[in-house]
Amino acid sequence: MAIIPHNPFMKPIPPQDSIPRKHRQRSNSSTAIQAMATKNSRKPCNYFSVPDSLHAFLNSGQTETALHLFHSMKTLDPLLWNIMIKGYVQNGFFHEAIEFYYQMQSNGVIPDHFTYPFVLKACARLSNIAEGKKVHCKLVKTGLDTALFVANSLITMYCKCKEMHAGELVFDEMPERDIVSWNSLIAGYASNAYGHEALLCLGEMQLFGFEPDRFTLLCALPASTLDKSRGRKGC
Repeated sequence: MAIIPHNPFMKPIPPQDSIPRKHRQRSNSSTAIQAMATKNSRKPCNYFSVPDSLHAFLNSGQTETALHLFHSMKTLDPLLWNIMIKGYVQNGFFHEAIEFYYQMQSNGVIPDHFTYPFVLKACARLSNIAEGKKVHCKLVKTGLDTALFVANSLITMYCKCKEMHAGELVFDEMPERDIVSWNSLIAGYASNAYGHEALLCLGEMQLFGFEPDRFTLLCALPASTLDKSRGRKGC
């Protein structure tokens, strides 16, 4: 097993023996890192190859190798933390993504609007409404709760956790919306068997000048067969 250089600037992230067995690959992480470094050795500054290397490892499911590389960096750049959190989510390690989010803060790195959508996605996939609400409170304190991408993720998180009223409130308080905002709410209504509200939202979306796309129709068509109504008047 490769020895990770001690980083005096970083508080410890869960040690290798505490990482779930599903994280561990049989390949030699050190060799993989060296190979990637050699491949990118012609770049003017090696640091700039690190994000690309992390992406490559995580995209191929090599989470252990990515973690080794992350540990070896003497930086608290939020970009690298965001890449790791995103990678954990994409590989289905939702608990680990949330843990990394907290480790990020304990090391003095401030999450940004790129961090939160993936943390919220992890909460949604775990149906962990309690954790999702804690993240929402943090967003309100930092003023990022109304950022477009973040608010869209909040809507999806609440809808997947079957908290439709909370999702509606987020939608109603958004200073601006895009097609993803409308689709997120329509999908939430449809997945929670509120077909009437989904169709109302579809109509109102068009009144606001948004044309349905393929995803909208995929959500709205099943909604037309549902007759359960919560009595919400518009979106």
